[in-house]
Amino acid sequence: MQMRTSLRSIALGAVLALSACSPGSGSDEDGPRLILVGDSTASDYTAVAAPQAGWGQALRYFLARPAQFENAAVSGRSLRTFIDEGRWEAVLIDLKPRDVVLISMGHNDQRDDTPARYADPKTDFPDLLRRYVQDVRDREATPVIISPAPRRLWEGKAMVETHGLYLEAYRIVSEQMDVPFINLSELGLAYLETIGADETKKDFLWLTPQDRNRQHPSGIEDNTHFSRLGACGMAFVLGRAFQDVDELSGLVDREKVEGPGPARPRPAPVTECAAYLDANT
Repeated sequence: MQMRTSLRSIALGAVLALSACSPGSGSDEDGPRLILVGDSTASDYTAVAAPQAGWGQALRYFLARPAQFENAAVSGRSLRTFIDEGRWEAVLIDLKPRDVVLISMGHNDQRDDTPARYADPKTDFPDLLRRYVQDVRDREATPVIISPAPRRLWEGKAMVETHGLYLEAYRIVSEQMDVPFINLSELGLAYLETIGADETKKDFLWLTPQDRNRQHPSGIEDNTHFSRLGACGMAFVLGRAFQDVDELSGLVDREKVEGPGPARPRPAPVTECAAYLDANT
C-alpha cells in the first residue's frame, strides 16, 4: 500500500496543489471529479518550461466552478507504460462512482522504435483502450476517450492527420463499447487550419535562439508539443465538445466556450487563457 501511495503522489501530488488555485477548481466534494490520463501534449508544465504547456493544464481555465479536476497526464507515457509503471493502478485506487475519466493517449504508443511504449494499432492498442474503459466502468465511474491532439504538419493550405490507424482504433472501441468519444485529432486540426500555416508556429513549441529557454538553449522547432497559446486552443476546442457529452456538459464554463467558433487569428477566450497561464504558472 505504501508503494501505491507513492505512485499516487508522483502522478497527482503537484497537480492537486495547482488545482486548488485554478479557476476551474472547487471544494464541492459531492460533485463528480474529472480525471485526465494522458501524455506530454496534455500534462502540466512549470514556469521553467515556459512557454510550453499541455492542453490539460489549459483545460482548467474552461471549467466551471466548482468542477474538481485532476491532471494525471505524464510526459512520455503510453497506454502500456502508464499501466506498467503503476500509474493507472494509482488512479483506479482513488476512483469513485460518478467520477469521469478522460483517456487520451496515442503519441507515444506509435513509437515502434521504443518497444516498452509501442502498441500495435490493430491489436494491442485497441485491447489496451478497452481495458482502460472497462476498468473505469468496473468502479462505476464514466470513461470518455479523446483521440490524440494533432501534430503541425501542413501540405499547402491544409493540415495532414497523422494518427492514422490509432485514430481508427478510437472510433472502433467507441462504437464497440458505446463510450463517449471526442475526436480531438480532427477537431484540433480544423481549428488550426483556420489560423494558417505560419501563424500556427506560435501554437507549437517553436523557439528561435533569441526566444530560447533553459530547456532549449539553442531554440527548437517542435510540431508536436504546444505553447501556452496552442494548449489553450486545444482546451477551447475540447470545452466546446464537452457540451455535447452529458457527463461533461455541466462541468464547462459556458460563457468561455459558447458563442462564435474559431476566428482569425484566434477566439478571445484562447488568448485570455494563455494570459492566465502566463500569470499563474
